[in-house]
Amino acid sequence: MIQLLIKIIPLGLASALSPGILALVVYMMGKKHGRPRIMAMFFASIIVVAVIIALGFLTGSNTTRSGEPTTASAIIDLVFGTLFVYFAIKELLNNERKLKESKEDLGPQFMKWLLIGCLINTTNFDAVFLAFTSAKEIGSSAVNVFDKIIAVIINVFFFSLPVTLPVAIYLMMPKAATVVLAKINKFLMRYSKYIIFAMFAIFGIIFLYRGIIFFI
Repeated sequence: MIQLLIKIIPLGLASALSPGILALVVYMMGKKHGRPRIMAMFFASIIVVAVIIALGFLTGSNTTRSGEPTTASAIIDLVFGTLFVYFAIKELLNNERKLKESKEDLGPQFMKWLLIGCLINTTNFDAVFLAFTSAKEIGSSAVNVFDKIIAVIINVFFFSLPVTLPVAIYLMMPKAATVVLAKINKFLMRYSKYIIFAMFAIFGIIFLYRGIIFFI
């Protein structure tokens, strides 16, 4: 289980670095219909990550035998390693899109924001790829079912953190929340791409090595 956590926690941390989503949630917290819209965003993140985890878990469990690598899993590792290196370079060169909310007040619009949340989370490709990879590692691991459930919960926690973190900070310290969240968002906007680049590069090398060594 420790080895599995060492694999998935860095992936989860990297998937949580979504300053665009965090900024949008922070912005909505001060708005008239912010709470139901944030709740919709939260449910959207759960829906999206549930689908991602299911696909990743099935991919991992169907390409290994009791945690041992196979030809199929080695090929997948090579593909993932290549994609990780590609996304690492892409992340370093590109700036994350800034998300904007319409200023028009049209009520809570829960279903609309649920769909917006699903779209935003689905097109947040870095986080999606990281969560999928984490789920693949869980599915291919030889740990027991209980440990896998814990690992899945950790995966869900990190993926939804850009939505839940601002709310948690606001509930724990409402007076200081604005200042704290502003500093967190400023830090993420400035440094997140470098952190994600490092994570992608490291895991890209690991997956490429794991795939290549199988065929040697």
